[in-house]
Amino acid sequence: MTAPRSQHLSRPSAAPPSAATAPRARFKGRATSPNDHSTIRELADLLEGGPEGAGGRIDLITGDVWPEFALEDGWDGDPEDLDDEDRWHYVWPTGSRDAYQDMVDFTATRTNPRLVEHLQIALDGRGAFRRFKNVLSDWPEDREDWFAFSEDRCRGRARAWLADAGYRPSSRRPPLHAVPAPPES
Repeated sequence: MTAPRSQHLSRPSAAPPSAATAPRARFKGRATSPNDHSTIRELADLLEGGPEGAGGRIDLITGDVWPEFALEDGWDGDPEDLDDEDRWHYVWPTGSRDAYQDMVDFTATRTNPRLVEHLQIALDGRGAFRRFKNVLSDWPEDREDWFAFSEDRCRGRARAWLADAGYRPSSRRPPLHAVPAPPES
C-alpha cells in the first residue's frame, strides 16, 4: 500500500479568495499515479448525485471532499465551522444526464454490431444504467473499456467543475509541518 499523496489546487491570481484559503486550498487523495486521485472521483460522485444525491462540500483547509450526509454524521470539529463560508465550497449535484450521454457515446465507439444492438436496447427507458452494465458483463473486454471511458469522462467533468469554480491543479506540495508566521514588529 502506498502512502497518500495530495493533489493541490490554487486559485488564479486574478480572482483571489479570502486570506484564509489563498492560495493553498488543496484536495487530498490517495494516488496510484500522479493523475489518478480518488478525490477527483469523490467530487465526480457528488456532482453526479451519489451517494444519497444531496451533494456535499469541499473543505478548503484540508482538501477533503465530504458528502453532505457524512458531514452530518461524521464531523467531529467545531459545529460552527460548518457554517464558515471561507472554509467550505458547496457541491450541488448536476444529475445523471452526462453519465447517460457517456453510455450513448461509448456505444458509438463499439464495432461489434451485436454488442451495439444490445447496448442500444439497454439504453431505452428507466433502468438504463443497470441494463447497460448487465449487457457489458457478457463482454469483458468492452466492459473494461467502458470503465476506463466512464472514469475518464467523470474525472474530466470534475476537473472542469473545479476550473469553473476558479481552481487549477498545482504541483506544489504543502510543507510537512505548518510554520507559524513571525510576529509583526
